[in-house]
Amino acid sequence: PVERCVFSENGSLVALVDRQVVRVWRRPITNEMQIAAPGWEPAQWRPRPGFDGELVTRGRWHAMANAPVTLNEVSVLKVQTGQPAGPTIRLDNIVDSSLCAVSQSAAKQRLVAVVSQKDKAGILSFYDVATGQLHQPPIELPALPQSVAARPGQPQVAVLCENGALLVFAIHEGRRLHELTHTKWPWSHSFHTRYPRVTWSPDGAALITVTSNGEVFVRDAETGRERFEPIQLRLK
Repeated sequence: PVERCVFSENGSLVALVDRQVVRVWRRPITNEMQIAAPGWEPAQWRPRPGFDGELVTRGRWHAMANAPVTLNEVSVLKVQTGQPAGPTIRLDNIVDSSLCAVSQSAAKQRLVAVVSQKDKAGILSFYDVATGQLHQPPIELPALPQSVAARPGQPQVAVLCENGALLVFAIHEGRRLHELTHTKWPWSHSFHTRYPRVTWSPDGAALITVTSNGEVFVRDAETGRERFEPIQLRLK
């Protein structure tokens, strides 16, 4: 098990300590860009770039242990200029958002998936970035959402709910492709616990969830089956 993870001062190297073995990797060289994003507070939110790196939206910073925070608007920005890519999307109790690059015929349509709270359940909505309008009717969720992530290369999104339900939807039809559960779900939120999160591997072949205590589940994206036993992180 990994006991410690450390980055070098300039961020070019990452080292993992595994018992008495230290492994060091050189990180890919990237060009850092800084854009002004007024109103993107509070600190519980992080920038979430799209797959092509052209746009960025706001998503929950799941690794931060803090009191629950929701937003009432989402703005998508152009990475090169920092200018809005479309109108501000206004919706009550937004929990998380994720950019989706969807191809329709020859035109590339950009959507942003937004999950929000409604009473004791939630809503998944898809908005057209350029117009700020709903792309299709909102989808009701069975429990409070905690995280949403678009699948690379596929018109699909995954939503992780507070009760451990993991739902995968086809974007255009709004059809539910998978409704999965976790073998164990240690959900308890306090000032010292992180938020559970869903994400995909960069190639879109694996669906990954992280629980509030840092346990990692890795599933096959097509079948939804767990590839192996959950990974228990041991960080010091």
